[in-house]
Amino acid sequence: MITVKGTKYELDCHGITPRQAEFIILLAEGYSQRQLAAEVGITHQAITARLAGAKAKLSAKTPTEMVAVCFAEGWMRKKGESKDA
Repeated sequence: MITVKGTKYELDCHGITPRQAEFIILLAEGYSQRQLAAEVGITHQAITARLAGAKAKLSAKTPTEMVAVCFAEGWMRKKGESKDA
Protein backbone atom coordinates (compact mmCIF):
# COMPACT_ATOMS: atom_id res chain seq x y z
CA MET A 1 0.00 0.00 0.00
CA ILE A 2 1.33 3.40 -0.95
CA THR A 3 0.56 6.34 1.34
CA VAL A 4 0.94 9.86 -0.05
CA LYS A 5 1.52 12.62 2.49
CA GLY A 6 0.63 16.28 2.10
CA THR A 7 1.00 19.23 4.43
CA LYS A 8 -2.16 18.45 6.44
CA TYR A 9 -3.41 15.06 5.19
CA GLU A 10 -2.24 11.66 4.08
CA LEU A 11 -4.04 9.29 1.72
CA ASP A 12 -3.68 5.57 1.12
CA CYS A 13 -3.85 4.83 -2.62
CA HIS A 14 -6.81 2.49 -3.06
CA GLY A 15 -7.14 2.07 -6.81
CA ILE A 16 -5.75 5.51 -7.63
CA THR A 17 -2.23 6.50 -8.60
CA PRO A 18 0.10 8.30 -6.20
CA ARG A 19 -0.11 11.37 -8.47
CA GLN A 20 -3.92 11.34 -8.31
CA ALA A 21 -3.67 10.96 -4.52
CA GLU A 22 -1.37 13.99 -4.41
CA PHE A 23 -3.96 16.03 -6.31
CA ILE A 24 -6.80 14.88 -4.04
CA ILE A 25 -4.77 15.86 -0.96
CA LEU A 26 -4.12 19.32 -2.40
CA LEU A 27 -7.85 19.72 -3.11
CA ALA A 28 -8.58 18.70 0.50
CA GLU A 29 -6.06 21.30 1.66
CA GLY A 30 -8.05 24.01 -0.13
CA TYR A 31 -6.40 24.37 -3.53
CA SER A 32 -8.59 25.10 -6.54
CA GLN A 33 -7.87 23.12 -9.70
CA ARG A 34 -6.12 26.15 -11.21
CA GLN A 35 -4.02 26.65 -8.08
CA LEU A 36 -3.22 22.95 -8.09
CA ALA A 37 -2.01 23.21 -11.71
CA ALA A 38 0.24 26.14 -10.83
CA GLU A 39 1.56 24.34 -7.72
CA VAL A 40 2.58 21.16 -9.55
CA GLY A 41 3.60 22.88 -12.79
CA ILE A 42 1.23 21.31 -15.29
CA THR A 43 -1.69 22.69 -17.26
CA HIS A 44 -5.21 23.04 -15.93
CA GLN A 45 -6.33 20.66 -18.70
CA ALA A 46 -3.89 18.00 -17.46
CA ILE A 47 -5.25 18.39 -13.93
CA THR A 48 -8.80 18.07 -15.22
CA ALA A 49 -7.90 14.88 -17.11
CA ARG A 50 -6.12 13.28 -14.15
CA LEU A 51 -8.95 14.17 -11.79
CA ALA A 52 -11.50 12.75 -14.25
CA GLY A 53 -9.69 9.43 -14.05
CA ALA A 54 -9.66 9.52 -10.26
CA LYS A 55 -13.35 10.51 -10.14
CA ALA A 56 -14.23 7.52 -12.30
CA LYS A 57 -12.20 5.14 -10.12
CA LEU A 58 -13.86 6.48 -6.96
CA SER A 59 -17.37 6.71 -8.48
CA ALA A 60 -17.46 10.43 -7.65
CA LYS A 61 -19.07 13.20 -9.68
CA THR A 62 -17.09 16.19 -8.40
CA PRO A 63 -13.65 16.87 -6.90
CA THR A 64 -15.33 17.60 -3.57
CA GLU A 65 -17.08 14.24 -3.67
CA MET A 66 -13.71 12.55 -4.35
CA VAL A 67 -12.30 14.05 -1.16
CA ALA A 68 -15.43 13.06 0.76
CA VAL A 69 -15.24 9.46 -0.50
CA CYS A 70 -11.60 9.20 0.58
CA PHE A 71 -12.46 10.42 4.08
CA ALA A 72 -15.61 8.29 4.32
CA GLU A 73 -13.73 5.13 3.33
CA GLY A 74 -11.01 5.87 5.88
CA TRP A 75 -8.30 6.21 3.23
CA MET A 76 -7.62 9.90 4.02
CA ARG A 77 -6.85 11.23 7.45
CA LYS A 78 -5.14 14.15 9.14
CA LYS A 79 -1.40 13.77 9.06
CA GLY A 80 -0.14 11.88 12.07
CA GLU A 81 -3.50 10.25 12.90
CA SER A 82 -3.63 6.50 13.26
CA LYS A 83 -5.20 4.55 10.39
CA ASP A 84 -7.60 3.06 12.93
CA ALA A 85 -8.63 6.42 14.46
